[in-house]
Amino acid sequence: MDNSIDIEDRKYIWSFCGFIQKNNRSFFIEHLKKIQPYYLFETTATCFFNLNNIEYSNIMKDTMFIPCLPGNTNIETQRLIESLEFGCIPIVSKFYKFPFRKLRYWKYDYHNFIYYDELFGKNPLPYVDNSYLSHFVLSGYSINKNYIKIFPFLFIFIFVYFKNLFFFMIFFLFLSLDYDYDKIYKLKIEELKNNNNIKIIQSEIKQWYSEYKSNLKKEILHILTSKF
Repeated sequence: MDNSIDIEDRKYIWSFCGFIQKNNRSFFIEHLKKIQPYYLFETTATCFFNLNNIEYSNIMKDTMFIPCLPGNTNIETQRLIESLEFGCIPIVSKFYKFPFRKLRYWKYDYHNFIYYDELFGKNPLPYVDNSYLSHFVLSGYSINKNYIKIFPFLFIFIFVYFKNLFFFMIFFLFLSLDYDYDKIYKLKIEELKNNNNIKIIQSEIKQWYSEYKSNLKKEILHILTSKF
């Protein structure tokens, strides 16, 4: 599908089309907006108004980087495959974090594993390090930093009635104030763009993705022929 514009001639440095009121997406987006030009199309939870296929394809063809922001429960979104198909450079998260409970949805019992290495094997996808403790998934939902704003109002109450929990709250607040966490996607795009090797990065990703798809087709064909 990659009939797109040369990556260095693309109009948008980054683009994001989707629902940003998930997880901490809105915080990432606020910092990403400082990198211009960009294209941002916000959908609603009901998605009554959206881009059509042609409009969306044209945006993808004209974008250098796609930040693949995680949703509420999954680190993986359709944006990764879409960006690979259109020759964009996807920015993915490194870890699938479950610090207080292990992931038991699949065959294996994972904990803080490098998600895309498990999914694809070794790959050249650029990733951001989301191992910061402030951003964790608990029972499928993220702690939004807006909640941290109410901590000062709770301190006096907790200290008076639950003194044993007071120091825990201080410790949790300390963990929650990662100085650059909300900037990780912005910083990664700036790092890649300033290295002046965007074409090389794109070429490596294209080659890897082409080989991955070819091997996947062979696997599927082998399974189908062996079963039927």
